Amino acid sequence: MRTYLAAALAASLLFTGSAVTFAAQTKSAAKTTAHATAEKTASGTVKSIDAGKLVLKTSKGEMTFSLGSTKTDNVAAGSKVQVHYKSEGKDRVATSVMMQPTTAKK
Repeated sequence: MRTYLAAALAASLLFTGSAVTFAAQTKSAAKTTAHATAEKTASGTVKSIDAGKLVLKTSKGEMTFSLGSTKTDNVAAGSKVQVHYKSEGKDRVATSVMMQPTTAKK
């Protein structure tokens, strides 16, 4: 009887330890994925734009974005825009480009 009890106790400890380790790994992987795909924004003036990329002049310097299939209707060099993007490795991939309203000077 003691042998069965000891074996059952050892098995339950083994499975409990495995479950805790698996849960910790899953939580860590989810955190890494969420951080890597977090969307960011940048605002500034368009320095140049073509079918594949947009160069934005911001207060912190120039930023280059890959456009992919992102629509950029009416966006031209000199336009003030806000870019929503995701970082994929070292690349910034635009998810949307929105014109900012121009302010009238008096």
